Amino acid sequence: MHHQTTKRVDGIIFITHYDHGDIDPTLPIVSLDRHFGAGIPYVTSNNYRISREAVEKLLKSGSKKVGCVCGVTAVESETKYRYEAYLDTMTEHSLPARLLKKQFRHGEETQIMREFFEAYPDVDGIFAGSDMLANAAYHVAAERGKRVPEDLQIIGFDGVLDAWRGHPKLTTVEQDIPALAREAVNLLMKRIRREEVPARVEVPARIVEGETTR
Repeated sequence: MHHQTTKRVDGIIFITHYDHGDIDPTLPIVSLDRHFGAGIPYVTSNNYRISREAVEKLLKSGSKKVGCVCGVTAVESETKYRYEAYLDTMTEHSLPARLLKKQFRHGEETQIMREFFEAYPDVDGIFAGSDMLANAAYHVAAERGKRVPEDLQIIGFDGVLDAWRGHPKLTTVEQDIPALAREAVNLLMKRIRREEVPARVEVPARIVEGETTR
């Protein structure tokens, strides 16, 4: 922020989920997913709707005990709609939730998934809030003797793991990263030119079929 306020850069695109304190909404700033508050626009995927589709896919594919594992950010973010969509979908189907959501660092995904399996050993479907969590779920399931997708179906989120070498291709929610980037840059350029911009821009994501669902 010091570089921007001292005019060493023209604008900033935030991709962080850490707390940076109060930020002047008049500065040319754009965010991805994160809510900074009034005056700072953000670009995001259709997290809620596509997450509901992912959970419904697991249920329609035969999973009865679907769980969800998501990270929790230190700030307000659109990513919360991933687990909120899971909870709403399970409620509509009158099914119990198996949810683990907590803050953790990158690299701790396997530990998080082991905690989840300890809490819910009977789970037969997992909607993971990221591809890294989904990857960890696959490995921890193997540790516990669960076959994917025969015993356990897995859907990730992000679409950043194009292929697992030596493992089945992941079924995942693929975010349109190029479109998200374009929209963020377009918003930022308009803010630099002091033009009017929408508070929120949503970019559709899609479910990409892999080999971790039936």
